[in-house]
Amino acid sequence: MAETTQTTQRSLFKPEYRAAIATVVAIVVTFGIFIGVTGYHPPVTEWVPSAVGLVGLEVAYSTYNDLWLLVRVLLGAYITFVLLVVALQLIGTWRRLIVDAGGES
Repeated sequence: MAETTQTTQRSLFKPEYRAAIATVVAIVVTFGIFIGVTGYHPPVTEWVPSAVGLVGLEVAYSTYNDLWLLVRVLLGAYITFVLLVVALQLIGTWRRLIVDAGGES
């Protein structure tokens, strides 16, 4: 009886990892394009000690306003996208129910 040996390759490019790799690459590239186009660099004024052994950044107040505005815009876009998807699914379900029932009566 012949025996066969099979070697498995441990590679990140297996089909089950491709979606995760594509997602990470898309996020990094999008962030890079955003920074490149807008030239957004938070103005850091100086390093300040916040506690014994800890050093933090002292950031201008306008930077916090800009960051919170960006967070609100991203959350608003996400919520709008989710509501649009839900609405389109409801419309599709409603249309399917009408077609299956033979039209409106």
